[in-house]
Amino acid sequence: MPSLKEIRTKISSVKSTKRIMQAMKMIATVKYAKTQLMLNSFRPYFKSYEDIVKIVTGSIKDSSSRFLNPNENSDKDILIIVSSDRGLCGSYNTSLFRMIEKHNFKSENIKNLYVGKKGADYFKEVGFGESISSLTEKNYKKTADIIFNESAKRKTFWLDKDVVETEINGKSITTIHEETKFYVEQIYNILKEKNTKFSLAIYPWPQNLINTQNNSFYREEWKKFCQNKCEYFLDYFEDFNYHVENIGFNQVYEKYFFWNDVHFNKEGNLLIANKIIKKLLNNE
Repeated sequence: MPSLKEIRTKISSVKSTKRIMQAMKMIATVKYAKTQLMLNSFRPYFKSYEDIVKIVTGSIKDSSSRFLNPNENSDKDILIIVSSDRGLCGSYNTSLFRMIEKHNFKSENIKNLYVGKKGADYFKEVGFGESISSLTEKNYKKTADIIFNESAKRKTFWLDKDVVETEINGKSITTIHEETKFYVEQIYNILKEKNTKFSLAIYPWPQNLINTQNNSFYREEWKKFCQNKCEYFLDYFEDFNYHVENIGFNQVYEKYFFWNDVHFNKEGNLLIANKIIKKLLNNE
């Protein structure tokens, strides 16, 4: 039988552990509320993007684009597994793994993209599918930095196949792929049939602002496209170029973009919105 001292020590240890767990619970609750608020703020954007995609895909038939047609000849499927990096999240991970195993995926036909360390570790042990990428709390910043830096080294200044790199007189420039113009033209035609005015706004990604001299080709392409089509043509490149020339790229990126991301933060969205509002008010 344990001594009275050992019992007291055990009680003290349990109480100490309980206080630590309560503190961790409070921290997790705050983080959860913050994350939930952030996700809820993205829902209107997601809904708008979803509506646009439905309109475009419903209006374009018999398209040969690989983005609008499933690849029937492919014998591989990508499974994106979003798990946590750590424990202390209840039965989330185990429920997720059981759900995946219940579907009886053919392991040899699956390529896995993991978001979260727990999923990568679990399916690596059971030999499920082939891992093509694993994004965790420790490597996400490094991964984002690599993507950002590598794209900055390229003179393409765009992370999409719709902009291809060409050379004129030995100088690397960007040109807009005809496929992009085709889809925007389809949107314009749909709006024209419904007697709805069409306007176009272009804005830079961070890569475009590293060398502001090289983004004029992209701007001119869309400016030409907008002639006799657009009610308004809003070129945000000139606004961001102005700020880059005055305070430098790093300060502009930190002020107007989410870190390690190509999307605007609150200040960036305000800059975009204010110009649109000013344009509309001046033309009423």
